[in-house]
Amino acid sequence: MGIWIGIDVGTSGVRVEAYDNDGHRRAAAVSAIVPRGPEPGAMVVDAERDWWGGAVTALCRVREALGSEHVEAIGLSGLFPGHCWVDEKGQVRGEGVLYGDRRAAAHVAVVEQVLGTPLLGDEVLPRLRWSMTNAVPIPTGTRLLGPAAFVGFRLTGEVAIDPQSAYRWGGLNPRRDAWDPSVLETLGLDPAWFPPIRSSRSVLGHLTPAAGALTGLPSGLPVAVGVTDTFATLAACGVLDPGDAFLYLGASATLTKLTASLDSVLDDPAVLDADTPWRLILYVLASGTLLQTLSEIWFRRSLSSLDRMAAASPPGAEGVRVSRPPREGSVILGPEVSITGVDAGHTPGHIWRAALEAIAFELAKEQREVDGQPVVVGGGGASSEVWLRIISETTGWDLLARPTASASRGAAFVAGLALGSFNRLDEIRHRWLPSERERLITASIRR
Repeated sequence: MGIWIGIDVGTSGVRVEAYDNDGHRRAAAVSAIVPRGPEPGAMVVDAERDWWGGAVTALCRVREALGSEHVEAIGLSGLFPGHCWVDEKGQVRGEGVLYGDRRAAAHVAVVEQVLGTPLLGDEVLPRLRWSMTNAVPIPTGTRLLGPAAFVGFRLTGEVAIDPQSAYRWGGLNPRRDAWDPSVLETLGLDPAWFPPIRSSRSVLGHLTPAAGALTGLPSGLPVAVGVTDTFATLAACGVLDPGDAFLYLGASATLTKLTASLDSVLDDPAVLDADTPWRLILYVLASGTLLQTLSEIWFRRSLSSLDRMAAASPPGAEGVRVSRPPREGSVILGPEVSITGVDAGHTPGHIWRAALEAIAFELAKEQREVDGQPVVVGGGGASSEVWLRIISETTGWDLLARPTASASRGAAFVAGLALGSFNRLDEIRHRWLPSERERLITASIRR
């Protein structure tokens, strides 16, 4: 039975998972990443150590766990928008920059005017403008690669980016199959910096002997072009059709609703726009990072122990409030968060519950955006029973939690599409989802 490997380059780690043809997970490994903020507004990583080194480490662990089982192909997914500079020899020049980097905020309006469309503010083009304006050197002979494309390049020696990732960089032509030279010229950007755009249904290349020696995998193994982590997670959770709603509880929290089928985007990337194939309803930036900070630095307690304490705290956390300053755009929970109402009688459980409720309150503001069907929940937060119940009771939504349906699982399935072993994404419902552990959280109230 063939094995499909998925690599997801995420914010807090590189996850590698292996699945058989029936969707059973056969092996998994994670290499942790801790993004840094060396200056105000920065969110960066060491791309060589964190993205590539993390992928190699996790791949070796999965290869060891699989033993002699035959691997069919590798699929890729990654956070977006993010980028690093790579020279002609494949060496990283500079830092890997993540979506949460806000140093280019002042350049967003200029890029919006050139593109003629509003931006979310985390696109790559404003960051390039910021680099040029601030005299940040761009090494000669380098090109930009996103996290998944960078790992793919180091695995195969081939350079490409998928249309979904490229669209969120900004600057594509109307067909979404190439960069718009007039846009890049107007912004003073060199087209040679940008990788070619290739379909997610295609094979990027094959594992080089050097990459095979590092990972223990056979050289010549096909590697697919890949997709964004959002796309891969939606696919893994079976969120595939117009009207399906999805809540992701990871390093950030996002609420999305599909406006077109995911298969339609793979078939024709020209349909990509700001609201296709999904509409981003809410983006709570750094919500999961806040919870991780509270758990590991403030309280030095496990998530499960804090969840138990929060469950014992009443709704409203006896007056403890976690809030943010009013601002336009994305909801930010992180460095700008404030915690009020704490006195000597409160426990870490009260603060933890207040933090979980704060994110639930943000979701409740968008309650009418979601129809009557259950909202599918994925990401690490989908494992928290108390958080799901807080969200369900606050919003009135029924939640269908699929905590083990990861982006790396979706990436592995897309690799099967690239090789023609699977034909359509909706096959994942019948072939892989029956093996998925899930549970339904039913709201006792309707708002």
